[in-house]
Amino acid sequence: MRAVDIIMKKRDGYELSREEIAFFMGGYAAGEIPGYQVSAWAMAVFFKGMTSRETAALTEAMLRSGKTIDLSDMRRGMYILHLETQKGWVARKFIKQ
Repeated sequence: MRAVDIIMKKRDGYELSREEIAFFMGGYAAGEIPGYQVSAWAMAVFFKGMTSRETAALTEAMLRSGKTIDLSDMRRGMYILHLETQKGWVARKFIKQ
């Protein structure tokens, strides 16, 4: 599988498989797919859109690309979860149980 083939497939309006999305996102997270190829893929997604299956596969691939934490032991209430990645991205989630 090659990143360029996945980019061209999306550019041409075809639906990507779960395996293709996992390969692409996993390769990017591992530093094997450069940012400019991810930018090209993102532009193809912007113009062609994503199906609900692709969106679910992307969400799953992103979830599995890093560490996860179990919040099931937290008491009831509202919390702010602040995460920062090696690439400098920041995510904030408001969790209310």
